[in-house]
Amino acid sequence: MVLVGLVLVSVLAGLVYQFVATRLDYRRYLAPGEMVAVAGHDMQLYCTGAGKGGPTVVMDAGLGGGLLDWQTIQSEVAKFARVCSYDRSGIAWSEAGPDPRTSPRIVEELHTLLKNASVDGPYMLVGHSFGGANVQLYAAEYPDEVAGMVLVDSALDLRVLDKDLRDDAAGVAPSPLTIKLVARLGIACLAAGGDESESGDGGPPQGSRRRGMRSTMAPATSTRSPMRAPMCKRASLRRPTQTPRWGTSRL
Repeated sequence: MVLVGLVLVSVLAGLVYQFVATRLDYRRYLAPGEMVAVAGHDMQLYCTGAGKGGPTVVMDAGLGGGLLDWQTIQSEVAKFARVCSYDRSGIAWSEAGPDPRTSPRIVEELHTLLKNASVDGPYMLVGHSFGGANVQLYAAEYPDEVAGMVLVDSALDLRVLDKDLRDDAAGVAPSPLTIKLVARLGIACLAAGGDESESGDGGPPQGSRRRGMRSTMAPATSTRSPMRAPMCKRASLRRPTQTPRWGTSRL
C-alpha cells in the first residue's frame, strides 16, 4: 500500500508540476515570430534575414523539436539569406492541428503556412531527423518550389526501402502512449537541456528557452495532446509505396 501511495503521489506531483510550468513558461517566453492562420488553427513562423537573390531557407526540426532548436544556426544563416523556422502544429507556440498527425498533413500545413505568410520560394529545405523525412516529402509533393535540400542526420524515407527493412525501421518508433505519459508527467520538461548560448535575438539563452518551452508540449489539461504532432512518424512514412521523385532538387 505504501508503494502504491508513493506512486500516486509522484504521478499527482508530476501532473501539477507540468500544469504550473506550462503556464509560467507561456508568460515568460513570448513567441519570437508571428502567428499565421493555417486550416483553422494558428502556427508560429519565425523569419529573419534579407533575401539577396537566393532561395529562402526553411528549416524543420527533429522529433518533438521546434523553431528554438534552430536559433543558433538561424542567426548565422540570416546574415546572407532569408531564413524561416517554425513550430509544427501542437509544438511550443503553435496550436494543435487536426488529426491524424501524419507527414503528408504536416507537409500540407507547412506549404499553407508559407503561402499564407507570403514567404515566397524557391525554398532551400533543411530537415533534421524527423524533419528530414518531412522535407523530402515536401520536395516530392512540390518539386517546383524546392531549390534544394540539406538533410541533417535525417530520418529515413522508408519508401525507398524494401518491405522487410521498412518493417524493421518502423519497429523502433517510440510508443505514442510512452511519449504522452513522459510529457504529461513533466519528465520531458525536467530532462530537457541545452546550452546557455545567446539566443541571437536579445532574449533568454537558448538552453533556458528550450527547457522552458519543453513544458508546453503537452499541457496536463489538454484532451488532444500536442505531443501527438510528431508521433505518427511510423504511420505517415509507411503509407506511400512509390519511390519519391525530387526532380532537379539539389542535395
